[in-house]
Amino acid sequence: MGMNHFCFPVLTQQELSLPFYISSVGYGAEHISSRENGLKDAQLLYTAEGAGIGEMAGKPIRLSPGGLLYFPPFTPHAYQPEKEQWITYWITFGGYAAEQMIRSEAAIWEECSFDFPAQIRKICSLCQSGAWQRESSVLLYALLLRCREELTVPSGPRLKNRLSRAFELIEKRYGETFSLAELAEACGVSKEYFCKIFHDYTGMRPMEYVSYVRIQNAKKMLRYSDLSVYEIADRVGFSDCSYFCKIFKFIFTYN
Repeated sequence: MGMNHFCFPVLTQQELSLPFYISSVGYGAEHISSRENGLKDAQLLYTAEGAGIGEMAGKPIRLSPGGLLYFPPFTPHAYQPEKEQWITYWITFGGYAAEQMIRSEAAIWEECSFDFPAQIRKICSLCQSGAWQRESSVLLYALLLRCREELTVPSGPRLKNRLSRAFELIEKRYGETFSLAELAEACGVSKEYFCKIFHDYTGMRPMEYVSYVRIQNAKKMLRYSDLSVYEIADRVGFSDCSYFCKIFKFIFTYN
């Protein structure tokens, strides 16, 4: 990894009026950080080695290798290395156009497909440049374009990985009552964004998929157990047997 490299440019009023500006950028060993009121600028934080743990907007988080954390300005957060050394690449930024680039709540994306560290190192290399103001703004814009594509238009494999915790929760707890908010929280995204990417990947709304999983398990119970229809309905998460029969008939007919 080499030595830590940080850059905290002095921002003039002229730079603060730009559509994109960088308030800090760097990479190296991360330590304990706690900000009750967040930062006045947005931040992207990439985990290169090790892992971090903490909380963001009051929710527990874990930052794994290859993952990208994003939070808007004034998002309360705290994090620290999970065990030993935790290596991160980070950038904080602002500007009247920057906030339009990534329209998302605070979130973690567990897999970044492009070389985020290389982009940060490139920006850091400009720190001693006399053209920092112009060139860093251009590089930030390019980075945010990549991030917007990464965070809002994920490919199939990345989308599956991003939804993996929701799928695990559904498979493990299909017989229980749980909410859309719990599924979204398991993936570290807002309910609105979760619904969008879930539908993009499965072609179903989240709770439609839950019903599908429940009915598939009910089919197995009907075939391989002596349980009554009422017992099966209860075991797969339906408190109303007549509603269970209605959903069962619909899914069985079209699947």
